[in-house]
Amino acid sequence: MFKKMTGFFNKSFLLKKASSKKTSSEKSVVDSKNKVEKIRFLKVFLLGNQPHILFLKNKGYYIKSLKEKGFYKRARKISLKNNFGYDVTKKELFDLNLIEEGLNLILTYRREYNKKKITLFANSIDGLNFKEITTVKAIEGPLVFIKKDYSSGEFSAYIGDNFVYYGQSVSPSNWLIAKGHVLTPRQKFFDADRLKLINVFVLPEGNFILYDASFREGEHFRVQLGGALFSADNPQELKWRSERPIWEQSLAGAEVESFSPLGAFCLKNKIKVYFEVNGNLTVVDLALPKFEPDKKINVLERHQGNPILTPKKENKWESKAVFNAAAIYAENRFHLIYRALGEDDVSTWGYASSSDGINFDTRSDYPIYFPKEKFEGVVGEKYLPCSHPAVYESGGGCNGGCEDPRMTRIGDKIYVTYVAYNGYEVPGVAVISIKHQDFINNKWNWSKARLISKPGQIQKNWMIFPEKIGGRFAILHSISPKIMIDYFDNLDEKKIYIEKSFRQTDTQENRWDNIVRGAGAPPIKTKYGWLLFYHAMDKKDPNRYKIGAMILDYKEPETVLYRSRFPILEPDEKYENEGFKAGVVYVCGAVVEKGILYIYYGGADMVMCAATAKLDDFLERLTSDKKTVLKKIKLKTKQN
Repeated sequence: MFKKMTGFFNKSFLLKKASSKKTSSEKSVVDSKNKVEKIRFLKVFLLGNQPHILFLKNKGYYIKSLKEKGFYKRARKISLKNNFGYDVTKKELFDLNLIEEGLNLILTYRREYNKKKITLFANSIDGLNFKEITTVKAIEGPLVFIKKDYSSGEFSAYIGDNFVYYGQSVSPSNWLIAKGHVLTPRQKFFDADRLKLINVFVLPEGNFILYDASFREGEHFRVQLGGALFSADNPQELKWRSERPIWEQSLAGAEVESFSPLGAFCLKNKIKVYFEVNGNLTVVDLALPKFEPDKKINVLERHQGNPILTPKKENKWESKAVFNAAAIYAENRFHLIYRALGEDDVSTWGYASSSDGINFDTRSDYPIYFPKEKFEGVVGEKYLPCSHPAVYESGGGCNGGCEDPRMTRIGDKIYVTYVAYNGYEVPGVAVISIKHQDFINNKWNWSKARLISKPGQIQKNWMIFPEKIGGRFAILHSISPKIMIDYFDNLDEKKIYIEKSFRQTDTQENRWDNIVRGAGAPPIKTKYGWLLFYHAMDKKDPNRYKIGAMILDYKEPETVLYRSRFPILEPDEKYENEGFKAGVVYVCGAVVEKGILYIYYGGADMVMCAATAKLDDFLERLTSDKKTVLKKIKLKTKQN
């Protein structure tokens, strides 16, 4: 369900850009005589349980073990001749596949004949000299073998790109191809654009096909792999298919001039997948999928009595909505500061506390804070009717105020960051503080509020880390396209100001959170790193806010270590869809107490809700899938 990451949008290694003087899929090397040779990687395969590569060098085809040093010097040139003794390697070959069968090597490939591409089989006993044995007219695309037995002539394979068919034979030249395809691209899924076979693995669970579904869009190149499992008894019966990529990585589109999957093999439940990228050989190591349905497995449990707080009609200041609460645990009680909306459509703050984190038996009769500064709107001013066209309209009201508080305790002070909106100009982020003891005793002696974001910039979802990082206080103010944090020597409100904060919502990632709205509750320190919740949407499921989670590195919180593959909470309940904004779950506060994680979130911008989980179970789910990235293989070109 989750995957580890090294950056919010997965940062790839820097690929060496191919020179414009050579073809996009070729790489020049210099031999011992300083002669420039062009190399093109074609196929990676197993030979004697060792990885080998088939490559083209100056119009010659070579085989080389990836384990040996002296890569180019020790490469063995192969010959490929037809029945008339003609060297067919003088013509370009396509979709090569080399497989080992007993003492034989079988080479399958396609080449042009009478302006059409035909599929051929060639055989070799010594591994270097191949001879064409048959032409197969029925096969009209690349193939990956399921069963291969050269001695008996029995073969079975999956054939084709995009539309994949099943085929079997009683001899290399006599193939029967099933009429119906077994695998195709799927609309509204990650593999909607293309599907290219990489390999098939015969496993105890069935026949597992690994395929490439990478695509280029705008400035991004998205590498992604999919998988499908077919029955061993009936190779056309689909048992499982990945709803989301089993592996993915985003590359800078401008850096990717050529890209091609070269092959994959499976050893000890691990898959090693090879690619050619800009003429370089690259590899990624993956674990086998569990072949379980992509369930939205959720260790979070909504409280059965949700919502835990609702508007009070008798209080004019909170008669319409109470939602999006900040939270801390102190003096054996859970404390919430919630956003309240009343008859004047101005956002103020209410207070509630509880001994068990669910049943809030203490609640303020009056706002504990209300707008006092020009940038947050001043109570008592004459507001325009709520139907007036504002530059920015916030959920649940259009006359502004103090929205969506996030609360952090540091030492003897409690700091609150919040969205300050005066009802007319764009919203910004402000900070305010109160002494811990005053807060516990409900003495609302707040400091003077200060705007800490640049006026004129739309800013939301800023929060303070609960402890120093590298000896300095830290404020997180953006998570997309990257984590942005500013550091301060102290949190004196007069000295806090962040001028540059860039946030990007729409991304090219093929994930559930391809529209990132912003961070949620202040980070929580765990054994793996800083646990951070965030809000996001899916282009395929628009207008529904969902909650995700990520873990940031302890010392360098700009680095994302893990990020949820699925939403941890979606707006599926009635109270999350009936309100000012249907389809919204929005978290501003989270607390860990006695090993239990409490998440407090607003439902439909009208009510307060709670969800809980055992923290260890939640973290285990979040960190279960470690993130892997493409790595460039350094070929050992020198002999010892």
